[in-house]
Amino acid sequence: MSERTTDTTERNLADQVAVITGGGRGLGRAIALAWAERGARVLCSARSRAELEDTAAAITSRGGEAEILPADVASEQDMQRLMAHAVERFGRLDVVLLNAGVNGGRLPIEQLPMEDWRQCLDINLTGVFLGIKAAVPHLRAAGGGKIIGMGSGSSLHSPAEHAGYSASKAGLTALLRSAARELRPDHIAVNELHPGPTATAMHGVTTSDPTESDIVDHPRRRQEGGEWFKAPQVVAELACFLAGLPNDGVTGQLFSLNSLR
Repeated sequence: MSERTTDTTERNLADQVAVITGGGRGLGRAIALAWAERGARVLCSARSRAELEDTAAAITSRGGEAEILPADVASEQDMQRLMAHAVERFGRLDVVLLNAGVNGGRLPIEQLPMEDWRQCLDINLTGVFLGIKAAVPHLRAAGGGKIIGMGSGSSLHSPAEHAGYSASKAGLTALLRSAARELRPDHIAVNELHPGPTATAMHGVTTSDPTESDIVDHPRRRQEGGEWFKAPQVVAELACFLAGLPNDGVTGQLFSLNSLR
């Protein structure tokens, strides 16, 4: 691992055990790498084993510790197995990032297939519900922890032809706030992260670890007229901050990297 200055966040991540859904690529991969670099032991999950293996190899090549477990976030059995595996492998569970998501395509409501609508709700909303449900007993047993849900600005401004995605992300916001109220007595902080437009596969960027220099000419950056189109590593820095906060600290809040509109 590269030598780094030690701040409070980095000390708080040392030896923490973290589970990340959607950890094979994009934001999940970037956050897994950043958390591992700061000392966390990371269990990454996604549906693609090949992508998970690539993420784990990147972590271990930098001196970090990683485990993988393919899983479907919409399966209650898979989510229970995922959280239990983290405890079996590393002895405890401290931080959970519920990041897996789909955008559901772009269609008017009257043309939106039921399977697309259901997929958005199953993965973006029910998957987070099942992740929280499965993680809480293990976080409570550890004396507390953090849950971070990956939200979206679409939950607030609800663009046309994104009804399934927007509805699922709006539901996610309400779910996380309810969980924050319920779990505060258990020393479990629950917060939401809005990454804003980011260079991931959702925006057609297939490079595993894109940097700012890789996305200077990306069409999204030109089209948005000043909208902050950023590399995943930028979002990972905010995720590091949230993971390093005290268990009894800020909860029920939304942290956004969306540009002002």
